[in-house]
Amino acid sequence: MEVYFKNLTGDEVSVEKLVEDLMMLADDMEHLVRASSGSLGEQSKEELMSDVQRLKSRCENFKTHAIAGARATDKVIRTHPYYSLGIAFAAGFAVAKLFSRSD
Repeated sequence: MEVYFKNLTGDEVSVEKLVEDLMMLADDMEHLVRASSGSLGEQSKEELMSDVQRLKSRCENFKTHAIAGARATDKVIRTHPYYSLGIAFAAGFAVAKLFSRSD
């Protein structure tokens, strides 16, 4: 019997939402740089604009890598569900043993 879940995370915790928020932040930074261009030198303005563009490209790269990683993880878990469950149980047990140690 196979059970497939459409979404294992909540709607509030999605990669798309995080990247969208970061892109909004980058847009706001761009507007701030443009608004304060009178008090900034040309070189400073260009540096800030290049930093904003770099932030935007990194957001897109983050989104691409995060989605690819999630898809790969989903594929492995669906292919080997019991093996994945065993690894998760063993890792949880090891962490609990590590933290419950009393010297």
